[in-house]
Amino acid sequence: MQNNSEGGFSLIELMVALVIGLLVVFGASSIFVSMKGSFNRLGAMSERQEAVRFLSDSILMDVRVSDGVLLNYPEFVIGIPKRTHGSLYCNTDQDYDVYYRVSGGQVEVAKDCNNDGDVADDGGYQPLISGVVDFNIQDVGVNRLYQVSLTLPPLDGVAGGGNVSYEFHSARRTPLVEP
Repeated sequence: MQNNSEGGFSLIELMVALVIGLLVVFGASSIFVSMKGSFNRLGAMSERQEAVRFLSDSILMDVRVSDGVLLNYPEFVIGIPKRTHGSLYCNTDQDYDVYYRVSGGQVEVAKDCNNDGDVADDGGYQPLISGVVDFNIQDVGVNRLYQVSLTLPPLDGVAGGGNVSYEFHSARRTPLVEP
């Protein structure tokens, strides 16, 4: 007796295999898209954290060593006294000023090495961080203590949705260490 049936897969078996394969590909794709979104949000949060840290380190260091802070929103002038061990911004042995301001969504910094009130001859304003809603320095009124406020817009794709505000304090320490 001879068997006339052909060997192989039927059409229904092939269709079921294709559907299962498509489900696996769809699942892997959705996991990839989800992980890519998480990676992008984490990168944005990391960049923001580094920007806030850099700004706070810069301002806190300048306020700590300053001999005075002129508060004139949106521009702030921090007077840096001369140092015997060299300057942080200027190659000078005299007092100089560091200017901070908020302009066009950026916190910008400039130095006035020859202390003439003109920052253009020392390179002008340079962006320190961008994506800023507001920036302010206020005198707390207690023992040379200053409050620095920074407001940033919400990150895309992060729940919560509103502006994020950071506040930190710094004290002028120069009068404490000078005779």
